[in-house]
Amino acid sequence: MSDTQWTDVGTVEALKQKSLQEVNCGTRSPSLISTFVTSGICNHVGGPLGTGTLDDYVVCPWHYLGKFHRETGARRGGI
Repeated sequence: MSDTQWTDVGTVEALKQKSLQEVNCGTRSPSLISTFVTSGICNHVGGPLGTGTLDDYVVCPWHYLGKFHRETGARRGGI
């Protein structure tokens, strides 16, 4: 039997309201980016990526240095 645990983070309708958001998964707060899930923490100084901005890149709201491609996770400039 698998030790995978599922966490309900909301309805599809509610999650569609924002293209970038934090979701609560127990002790973790990953970022939901459209249909992708990533770490919710910027590796610069731990800023909350889910409250940042989104275009092609997720941008950390603390220093605007952490920029990560929305699909590949590739870092751009800054840190």
